[in-house]
Amino acid sequence: MNNKTTHVLKFSSLFDDTSFMSADEEGYVNADLLEHLSEVHDSAVLSSPMFVDRKDHYAEGALAIDSNSFLFGLKRLTATLHKKRNAAFAQFTYVGDASSYKSDLRDIVCVSTDTALLQSARELSEHEIEQLPAKFAAAAARAQKSNFDGVVLSVANNNLFVRFLSPVYNHRGEECDGRTLLYKTMSALRAAVGDHFPVLLKLDTTSICWFDRNDLQLLKTSGCDALLLYSEDDVSSQLAASGNTTYSCGLENTKLILLSDD
Repeated sequence: MNNKTTHVLKFSSLFDDTSFMSADEEGYVNADLLEHLSEVHDSAVLSSPMFVDRKDHYAEGALAIDSNSFLFGLKRLTATLHKKRNAAFAQFTYVGDASSYKSDLRDIVCVSTDTALLQSARELSEHEIEQLPAKFAAAAARAQKSNFDGVVLSVANNNLFVRFLSPVYNHRGEECDGRTLLYKTMSALRAAVGDHFPVLLKLDTTSICWFDRNDLQLLKTSGCDALLLYSEDDVSSQLAASGNTTYSCGLENTKLILLSDD
């Protein structure tokens, strides 16, 4: 991790905009969102989770980053944040059947049919699973072009990655192993943005139970710079005590763990 990356990640105030959904019906940045963000200053701002695949338009007001047509609006978003001395982080997700929201192009998918959260969900094919890292990599490249200061892969809120990691939901066998998919996705994100652009992994109480201290080196090798932990359980405490530099983010029960060489 170079000095620029470390400097960007050592923020003392995190503004997590996960719950603010105000993009237009296609996922474009609009005036309401820019006005909302113009009130934030001197913070690291985590965008609301963006969908990286049009078929996963998971909520009304969700931000999109699945094509270059969204770059103009996203550049306006980052310019608004930078004007108030903020760092802007693009957060990515794949929600799947954790949301029942319906839109014209939505295709609700699940990890395993027998554990689907919605009856209407269909099981992802092996080919579709293989394509997921590339979708996130393309989103990361767009975020970098849009002047974001870093990207965050969300493995939280019971989204598709959480359920790939969980043997309770993932009955697909070794060919669809959740850890392998996560490491491939992190590696794809890193390859897309180069060595000097922050790549973070977000974990919460629905996902952190599938990790331990042994995973930190593997995540680091895959290109992850830091973990954002939204949890205050024993696993979170063990990860925070792993010997890596840990910061408080100004939010309750939230920690930042740097996976650095420093």
